[in-house]
Amino acid sequence: MSTATRPDPVTVTVRIEVTCDEPAAARRLTGLLRALGHDAGTPAVPPRPVPVPPLCLYPDRARVTLDGEDLRLTYKEFRLLTYLAGNPGRAFTRDELLRTVWAQANPTGHRTIDVHVRRLRVKLRGRGPTIATVRGVGYRLDRADQVAVIADGDLPVVRSA
Repeated sequence: MSTATRPDPVTVTVRIEVTCDEPAAARRLTGLLRALGHDAGTPAVPPRPVPVPPLCLYPDRARVTLDGEDLRLTYKEFRLLTYLAGNPGRAFTRDELLRTVWAQANPTGHRTIDVHVRRLRVKLRGRGPTIATVRGVGYRLDRADQVAVIADGDLPVVRSA
């Protein structure tokens, strides 16, 4: 029988080879498993909680949560926030955002970027990351450690600036 446990980065392996038709060997095996914390399905090392940032983006589901509650965004707001979160700390010009998020290169569309950023700021309510104005450039996502981009079935991936 082999039992493997992974406390932190060190792997501890205990290999016990016994023939269970001997009562003394069975008692030794039971005692060892209890000592390791494997009695009644109890793990040897208690699981540590995974810290989840306030803002979680689920691109595969077009879903965003803020402090565990669904955040209602328009499609363009979702795309803009996802794009900024995918490139934390990088400043984007309005032209870049129009080309990538809106798929157009209309220089008169700068105002639409400003309006969508303002709406996102209101919806984020100062919790989680912030969308900063970079004078003479455009916008960037600050406090990227407050964002997790999560693919279906994955644990949160915390982005750092």
